[in-house]
Amino acid sequence: MENDKKLVLKHLHEKLPGVIASDASASVIKIWKDFGNLYTMIETRGASDEFITDYFEQAKKWIPLFNTIQGAGGICDGYAKANVTPSMHCMVYHVPSFMRMHGGMKKFTGQGIEKNNDNCRRIHLGKSNKCDAAGNVLRVMKRMTTLSAPREYNKRKSVYWDSELNEKRKKQKCQLQQSCKDASSSQVYVANTMSADELREGLKRFGIQTRVRKFTHLHEMYRQALKNQ
Repeated sequence: MENDKKLVLKHLHEKLPGVIASDASASVIKIWKDFGNLYTMIETRGASDEFITDYFEQAKKWIPLFNTIQGAGGICDGYAKANVTPSMHCMVYHVPSFMRMHGGMKKFTGQGIEKNNDNCRRIHLGKSNKCDAAGNVLRVMKRMTTLSAPREYNKRKSVYWDSELNEKRKKQKCQLQQSCKDASSSQVYVANTMSADELREGLKRFGIQTRVRKFTHLHEMYRQALKNQ
């Protein structure tokens, strides 16, 4: 899952109060919050047996929670047992087995497949004799799997990535908007001191041809041109 989607999944339950029907609000918020916790657990590398058992118990409780909204007098559609998808079934009863077997689900990310596709194309076009290109690719992939170790990376300052970075970007956006407003207001101030001929010349620079002679109309046209710039 991409980082933007992870961020949405992490903070979605905080934005839902007051948005959806009050009768089902608490249940829907809990569904998304628990699903976010389950996804975080799935991403864990080298999970222990106790951790995987805890994940299985939480995932097994999540499906009945999903069905409670439909069962409570039919408050919302789309939460019946018929709406439980094969992916949800796999999340509960097959993912724990894969986590035990392969030490986590992180190695099944699509990034590795994309990288393999790039390597296959590069080897076939540049490093194979075209006689046994498939064999060359398979041998290289096996050597990469056996000999190359992934670089370990830990976020040392998680607070920066979770909150400080977003605050920094918000401040930069506000500063940019304020600077644009200041620039626009200063240009409007200059327009107030321009003559009718100067306003017509300014409108020509914006690609606007006009025969208007009244100063107030010219000034309004110039101000609108500045806004649309």
